[in-house]
Order: sequence, then structure tokens, then C-alpha cells
Amino acid sequence: EQTAKPQKITTNGMTVDLKSYAANGKGETMLDLAGFVPKQANVSLHSDMKMESMGQSIAMTLDMAMTMRAR
Repeated sequence: EQTAKPQKITTNGMTVDLKSYAANGKGETMLDLAGFVPKQANVSLHSDMKMESMGQSIAMTLDMAMTMRAR
């Protein structure tokens, strides 16, 4: 779980007001102890962010699921 309090972020001369940020995720790894690499890994992530800059507001949501399998 990850969160951020409202704050100003300045990069490359531009300032953005972060209004809210929250993220969480989970992961799982399947091991074969006779092998050299994990057989499979699963990762999922969800995040929500709200920002304002130069009179514009944006709300972004990210949902990601990733599976990696050994060959």
C-alpha cells in the first residue's frame, strides 16, 4: 500500500498540485526448488491519483495485471 498527502511537485519548471494518491497491489511467485528461476510470477496493481496544474484538473486510475512464466 502506498499513499501521498497533498503536495506541490515541481519538475522541469512546471508545478503540479497533487491532491491525492493511493495505490495497492499484490504479488505471488511460484517456485520449483529443482529449477533455477521461478516457474511463474503474478503481479497486480491499482492506483488512483488526482492533480491540478495551470487551472486544469485530472484524475487518473491505473489497473495493471502481469504474469511472467518461465519457458
